[in-house]
Amino acid sequence: MKSSIHQAETRQSKARASGRWLVLDKLGAIGAFLGAAAAPCCLPLLATVGGALGLGALQSVRGYMDYTIQAMVLLVLAGDVIAFRQHRQRWPLVVGIAAVTVVFFAYYGYYHVALVYIGLLGMAIAAVWNGIAKRRCAASCCKEGI
Repeated sequence: MKSSIHQAETRQSKARASGRWLVLDKLGAIGAFLGAAAAPCCLPLLATVGGALGLGALQSVRGYMDYTIQAMVLLVLAGDVIAFRQHRQRWPLVVGIAAVTVVFFAYYGYYHVALVYIGLLGMAIAAVWNGIAKRRCAASCCKEGI
């Protein structure tokens, strides 16, 4: 009896620890979006959002926003892989990898602002999809230990 209680507590602590890592894709997607909104010269559709959020104060570091966006995109990729390892649904991971690929292609292959927008949208879709998949997994299969 005591060992089963200990095993249950261990599973709960592992679930809490893995739950902390599952926010990486969401944090990265929000960070990439905010970084894009802080660079109104490069991504004009997000200029209004950046101005409304007060990101105009970051004009002195605007040159570093490309690197910030790319770092956040890598964070999204890491979060997508970690989320996949928990819920084992491949389509959110595929969407996340495709979005990351589009963003990096836009930066290092053929730059077009529409590609960056598509990549940001794909990362947001993958982050929401991972959240839904996590809840479904927690409600059904993951509680049973499958």
